[in-house]
Amino acid sequence: MAENVPFRLAFAVAPLRGARDCRGALLLMWPPHRPDQLTLHERRHIAFGARRIARVLDTGAHPAVAQGTQP
Repeated sequence: MAENVPFRLAFAVAPLRGARDCRGALLLMWPPHRPDQLTLHERRHIAFGARRIARVLDTGAHPAVAQGTQP
């Protein structure tokens, strides 16, 4: 996907792991002038944020509806 972006970016991605499954991912983007590596402090904040988002998604989750059935 990076080849489709007309400018350089820096990314950080963290999975949103729910109680039973993965709910998605937290994707953060920065301009490319930031340092190449995240600090330990930044990595911890990103992981903490991903856990909080996953927890919110878990608490608001509804049971899955089988395809072709009415909720």
